[in-house]
Amino acid sequence: MNKTYLIRWIQDQHPELPPRDVEKALRALLSYLADCLADGDRIEIRDFGVFETRLRPARKARNPHNGAAVAVPDQYHVHFRPGTLLRKQVQETYLQASTPAKKKARR
Repeated sequence: MNKTYLIRWIQDQHPELPPRDVEKALRALLSYLADCLADGDRIEIRDFGVFETRLRPARKARNPHNGAAVAVPDQYHVHFRPGTLLRKQVQETYLQASTPAKKKARR
């Protein structure tokens, strides 16, 4: 799913809303969520999940081309923890699938 698909889905669910208003609202929401995370706030959406920022400490890595050591500084990343209802819904959907996907044989 991408933003365009989400906008179209909302328009299909609510045909009374003008398409530009749907797009503006979605952009405003995503912008607000990004600003909150950038400020270090925690976002909790009940039954969906929690978004928060976490610190990855500095470490030493290797350049894959020449094997030289590279210092990687501290980095903040966004962490998502799904809510119980979302986890159950995803689990039930996968269990109801008629046939599980088979792995292709390696040659």
